[in-house]
Amino acid sequence: KHDITAEIEDCLSAYGACHLSAGEFVTRGIKMPEGTTITGEGAATHLSLSPEVESGAAIRLSSFCSVKDLTIDGGLTACPEEVGDRHGILFEGDVFKGDDDHAGQIHNCTVTGCFMFGFSGGGITCRHTGYSPRSAIVASDCHIVNSGAGINIERFSEFHKFTNILCYQMKHIGISLTEHGAMSPHASVSGLMIAHPAAHYFAVGRISHEQLSDYAIRRGLPEKKMQAFLANIL
Repeated sequence: KHDITAEIEDCLSAYGACHLSAGEFVTRGIKMPEGTTITGEGAATHLSLSPEVESGAAIRLSSFCSVKDLTIDGGLTACPEEVGDRHGILFEGDVFKGDDDHAGQIHNCTVTGCFMFGFSGGGITCRHTGYSPRSAIVASDCHIVNSGAGINIERFSEFHKFTNILCYQMKHIGISLTEHGAMSPHASVSGLMIAHPAAHYFAVGRISHEQLSDYAIRRGLPEKKMQAFLANIL
């Protein structure tokens, strides 16, 4: 085994894609350029995060990246007691509370058919991504085993989509309770509402400027635009 980080990054920069054949490979953390793709041959392609890396990810996504059919190994043989900072795949933007518009957002990426295990952090970790349909990760047909957290999302966005993801043999699932007993990341519920002419409905009360600002941040839209949308309840 030898560190192939530089070779993979060079291939991605030159050709926009890199296919890893069957074999065992080591990386100190692949930083994918925007709009690139890494593919493998499923269980036959074994990519390990170097034990020398204390904080980081085997693969760090940029906007419009895809990862498909890889086995990604974090090196742990026992489930960690606490969630750490070694991740399988990291989907990370640069959006923090107080930022407006779409500055710092990372744009849509996909992860398909990957098996991730032995990480102190998340098999898939999402943080600072913003709240927008343009800033979402779509993951499907993946297994995450024996890690600090299966899917570790700092702040939930309804635009992330996870389908057929199996997480097991772990003590944390990336969900905690606040001091007031609320779930974090928060749970979202959607439904289809059908109005009836004879029905009476309660009105939504007026909201404060603080609530308006927070909602604008979560939607990833300028506060002035949200103010125009919600003018009747301000």
